[in-house]
Amino acid sequence: MKTTKKQKKSNLKVSLLLLLLAAVLLISSTYAWFVSQNTAEVSTLQVKIETVEGIQISSNAKNWTSTLTNAMITGADYVGSELNYKNAVNQVPSILKPVSTVGEIDTGKQKMFLGKVLTSKTDANNGKYILTATPETDTHGLTGNYITFDFFINLESTSAKDLYLQPGSGVVWNGERAAADTNAAYKNDKGLQNAARIAFIVEGNVDTSKTEDASTAVQDKIYNQADADCGKYLWEPNSNTHTTNAINQSLAGRDTPMYSAAEQAANPVPYSGVKTAIEEKDDMLLANANVAGNTSFFAAMTPTLFTDTGFTQRQKLMTIKPGYTKVRAYMWIEGQDMDCYTGASGTYLDFNLKFEVDTVTGA
Repeated sequence: MKTTKKQKKSNLKVSLLLLLLAAVLLISSTYAWFVSQNTAEVSTLQVKIETVEGIQISSNAKNWTSTLTNAMITGADYVGSELNYKNAVNQVPSILKPVSTVGEIDTGKQKMFLGKVLTSKTDANNGKYILTATPETDTHGLTGNYITFDFFINLESTSAKDLYLQPGSGVVWNGERAAADTNAAYKNDKGLQNAARIAFIVEGNVDTSKTEDASTAVQDKIYNQADADCGKYLWEPNSNTHTTNAINQSLAGRDTPMYSAAEQAANPVPYSGVKTAIEEKDDMLLANANVAGNTSFFAAMTPTLFTDTGFTQRQKLMTIKPGYTKVRAYMWIEGQDMDCYTGASGTYLDFNLKFEVDTVTGA
């Protein structure tokens, strides 16, 4: 996506900066896609929006501001006023674990599955790694295995505007925090950021000029595939970057699904998301955990947007309409990604989002 040259002096420009600092820590004794349970500790979640004109952000579609904080998202006092709206389900856990999804939406929530690797006990596959998956539920508060929350955009305009991801957005290793850790196992960049995903679910839009109680109306919006105001967008950052260890592990199908050399060379690397529960009795070999021959459990995934590490040109994410727009964000470590292997556990990651909106559409 090239930066448009057709900008006018009256252009609306806004930057939304979302910074999530996550410390990924290893906990042993159980099994997940890492063949040991990898977790991520969330230290802070900060949201900041800088505006020139025309756009604001909120966690409840009532109290509009230029700054959105972690406390506001999780339900604390918002701008010295009321709590988050009553139906909020904002999940900001202190522990992250690898999960997987195909992006299917059910009653406004993205279906997520927590994977666990077991050892097969069948005659056919005795001793080999098999994958099981259990459905997750979004829960308001500090529990859960991935991050998800609602935010609302108030666009004051007479026409739709394109929303862009600016350079500086992405998921990166936090070397400063790693260097400060006294445990030598956490000091190196292991490339786990290359397995991260971020999704944006547009639940709906309300025309404030035609709606008496627009705040309540947009709060109640739930994703509907048939609604033109709704949409879902999957972003894969760092799609062109993989460590040598990740390449070797996934090529052999040791503790990840097996990837061919041709698949590994693609950008983005094709992968299969988990779409339903997988039980131990299904005896689903981890090395074969993909859509080829296993369409009951997996679906091929293609991100709406993928960016190289350190991309330098802004990338169009979506177009938003005037009025109030409800967006649900998901942030997770994709367990089916080739970069999500045992050796990548124990690291520090930062999730950064920086948005720009201007008057140009279709660019």
